[in-house]
Amino acid sequence: MQLLVAQLQNQDPLNPTDSTQFVSQLAQFSELEQVIAIRSDIESYAAKSEAAASASTDSSAANGTTSGTDTASTSGADSSTTSGTSNTTSNA
Repeated sequence: MQLLVAQLQNQDPLNPTDSTQFVSQLAQFSELEQVIAIRSDIESYAAKSEAAASASTDSSAANGTTSGTDTASTSGADSSTTSGTSNTTSNA
């Protein structure tokens, strides 16, 4: 916007800027302002979502909850028992 104001202040009064060119520049500056506002909104949203994700992770760790499945499971058979046969030899 400062560039536009400087251009208006320093233009030649005997040879002013073409009106179509001037309107085109105004539209470009307006579009630039909108893009800057959109970028600001996106950065704000990203910061808020990162903060929310961090808070969610922190509260899960404090509560002792985890997201995932418990892999420590027991099988139906006890592996410590063995079924063996006794080998007897006979000397005859």
